Amino acid sequence: MPAWADRPDRETVLATSQSVIGKRLESISLLDRDAKPVTLESFRGKPLLISVVYTACAHSCSISTRYLDMAVQRARSAIGKEAFNVVTIG
Repeated sequence: MPAWADRPDRETVLATSQSVIGKRLESISLLDRDAKPVTLESFRGKPLLISVVYTACAHSCSISTRYLDMAVQRARSAIGKEAFNVVTIG
């Protein structure tokens, strides 16, 4: 059986991803770029986009992060700079 055969179908993936919208995350504490603690809870009140990257990744992660930055800048210009938050975890 091919490796892709046990993957869920598009509808299942979409339903699973949509089912978490509006649910609260655990109160997780992380360090920001200045090594100061920040909790995900501090971002409550606005939509939060979480980007997870492997920081030792030399190729696709930096490209993904660049494209994410471009998309975020376009979205912020369209709907406002303060409309949502973005956190990158590496």
